[in-house]
Amino acid sequence: MEYEKIDEEARYLKACENVKKIVNAIKNIKMKYYTNFAKISSEDKKVYEQLNKNLEKISQENDLENLKVVLMQEVSDKYDNKELKEEPRDPNLIDSRLLACYGSIDVQQKALSMGKIGQARKCQKILEEYLDEIGSDTYREIVKKYKREKFAELVMERVAIQEKNDAYMGLVERCFELKNAKERETMKSKIAQEEKKKEILFTNDVEIAKEVSMEL
Repeated sequence: MEYEKIDEEARYLKACENVKKIVNAIKNIKMKYYTNFAKISSEDKKVYEQLNKNLEKISQENDLENLKVVLMQEVSDKYDNKELKEEPRDPNLIDSRLLACYGSIDVQQKALSMGKIGQARKCQKILEEYLDEIGSDTYREIVKKYKREKFAELVMERVAIQEKNDAYMGLVERCFELKNAKERETMKSKIAQEEKKKEILFTNDVEIAKEVSMEL
């Protein structure tokens, strides 16, 4: 009896984890097509639809509807493009407006990390429209602080990428220094492994700097 209870709890926790993973995958697709979800590729659309089906199935079978609703509501608040001014002027809804701004910044940061300057600018435009619709200096300051924190993470990420690239170049130089053929082959193998994991630095630091320093 006790073992059955443990198994049941384990299955429940596993189902919770799966719901979170599926919602996260859905979030990533919404972020990818944040500026225009209508442009979603046919392949991603199939994945998106299947994820939603799986989410419904798991949440229903494991009595996790509430968890699904809470997680998906946050994803919707952040990454579904919307006209905030059409929402009722209920003070309780201000958090959803703030989340919409945060979502725009999240996508903007991710776009910059991938060197997608055009997408980052579109996100900035959406953010400015949201803030104009909210029309609150207090919330503008809150959003500005959040943006600075997210972009600070971006700078730290760039430092980490630079360190990885430096380590990679060190392997390349070491390979040329080795005279023993066997050692060279071993080093080439290491370089090949690093190349698979290698992250490419942005090619236009001037443009990136402009985007990172954008003020609201």
